[in-house]
Parts: sequence; structure tokens; C-alpha cells
Amino acid sequence: MRYHLVAHRADPDGIIAHALLERALAKEQCEHYFVDYPDFHQTLGNLKEKKPGRVIVADMNLDTILQQSNLLSELREKHGLLEWYDHHSNSIQEQRYLEKQCRRVKVAANYCAAQLVREEYLPQDSYALSLAHLAHVHDFEKKEDSRAPIAYELQQKDQACQRLEESVEHRDIAGYTVAFALSDPLLYMKLAPEHLGKKIKVDCLVVLYEGKRNIIVEGYNRVGKHIPAFCTWNKGGGRGHGGGFTIDHEVTIDSVQNDQEQIARQLEEFFQMMDA
Repeated sequence: MRYHLVAHRADPDGIIAHALLERALAKEQCEHYFVDYPDFHQTLGNLKEKKPGRVIVADMNLDTILQQSNLLSELREKHGLLEWYDHHSNSIQEQRYLEKQCRRVKVAANYCAAQLVREEYLPQDSYALSLAHLAHVHDFEKKEDSRAPIAYELQQKDQACQRLEESVEHRDIAGYTVAFALSDPLLYMKLAPEHLGKKIKVDCLVVLYEGKRNIIVEGYNRVGKHIPAFCTWNKGGGRGHGGGFTIDHEVTIDSVQNDQEQIARQLEEFFQMMDA
């Protein structure tokens, strides 16, 4: 059978999900699509032109644009079998919708996508269990775990971190302290907010990435629990105290000031609704 495997490329969870599916389906014909949110919809759309096969999506949030389109139903008609493995908020909240579109849906707030894939495809495989555990440790920031050093064994980006710190701008928006930062794509996605979270004390952190369309937002204190809703409001999604959404162009040195102003206006409107 032919398989079209679509999973996140920006962090270990999605990449390990790819690896687990490759291991489980070694005897099948597999095509891998490593995606991020700016090209997710286009990749799914391109699958309508591919030869029929089973489509598996992992570690990607079901956003409102995708839900309101006919894309999943069109893929079901073309390929017959769709599967969805995820732990993001919209996928969980819209599980019934996904179940109408997909043959198999596994969503859970406390398991990373790689763990959900492993449970379905490699339940007795000890190596798969080890890989999925590393994905969970990284994705849920389990730094106390004994295997955290392996999960976080990433090349140091000292210069990128220094430039990141130098880019920080603080603003007062509707009575909340918000920091904006421009990051080198080397620190995409979690590395930049994770680094700044140790350095600054604010109610909200917004990170833009040069050359990327994805915006990452982290919330703290009272604001924290509302950030996933803010990102969903912007046709993105999130969980816990963070999330993200995309804008209609790649961030550049020339655009970043206007981009920050636009996000600041959106935050001000959202904070006012939040406090109403």
C-alpha cells in the first residue's frame, strides 16, 4: 500500500513521528512530507494530485481555515483513508469533526504525537518506545527526566541568542507588559521563547522569526492561560500557556516593525475583551 506521511518538521515530535511511521511501514511505499504551518495547507492540497494511498497526519493542529474548507473531505474522496495523530488544542476540541473525516483519530493533551503514533503502529517495539519518550521529554519540557540531556542535545546558538536578546522591545499594551523579539531561524520554534523566558519577566512574549511566517506567543501570570485562545482567534492554535499563528508574508528586517505594530493592535483588542 502507498502511504502519504505528513508531520511537523520543526521539532523532535514531528520528526520522530516520521521516523516511527517509516519503521512501522518499512515494507510499504511511503512518501514523507515534512511540513510547518505556513505550508501545511498547500502540502495537503498537493496530495489531491498524488496517487491514491493512505494519508497520515501527525503533530499538526487542525486550524479553523482547514476545518472550514473542503480539503479533508476531498482528500478522503481521493485517498479513501485518512488518519490524524495530534495533541494540540483545536485537534482535541474538534475530535468529532476529525472523526467524520478520518478513519482513525488519536488525540490527547498529555501525549505527544509520536507517542500516539507508537501506540497505534509499534505497541511492542522497545526502540520505538524510547524514541517516543524522547519526543515527549522535549515537547513537554520534562527537563527533570533522566534522558533530558539527550532530548535537548542541540548545537549551541550563542550568537543567535545574543542577537535575540538585543532585539527585545518592551511595550505596555492595555496594562500588560509585552515583549517583542526578532529571532534568527536557527532558534525556531521553541528555542527562542525558551531562551528569553529565562531572561525577561513579562506578561506576554511575542517572537517573530526572520524568513518565517509563523509567530510564536507565550503568556505568563494571568495572561498565560488565555494565549491559546488569542492564537486561535488569529486562526492558529496552542496549548498550555503558548501557541502560534501565521501571517500572510515572511518576516523581514524591513517588515518587522509593521508586523509588531499589527500584532500589538491585535493583542490590545484581545486583552480588552479578556478583561471585559
